[in-house]
Amino acid sequence: MRQYDRYDDYEYRSVRERPVERCATRYVTEERRDLDGYLVTYRYAGREYTTRTHEHPGKRIRVRVEVTPAAA
Repeated sequence: MRQYDRYDDYEYRSVRERPVERCATRYVTEERRDLDGYLVTYRYAGREYTTRTHEHPGKRIRVRVEVTPAAA
């Protein structure tokens, strides 16, 4: 059986510090679609009109009708 020196359990290593820079550039491309309103085309009194609404108009849309006298 071998006799151990009291320093046998220790390992002596040379420690050197040096700056290390590890950088990586990662690009992420994504397509994004946001709803910003509805483009609504409607027909009133034989004419076609287009308007934009913030909310879904459904089957019907309210319109403001102004009547002006005809030119004489």
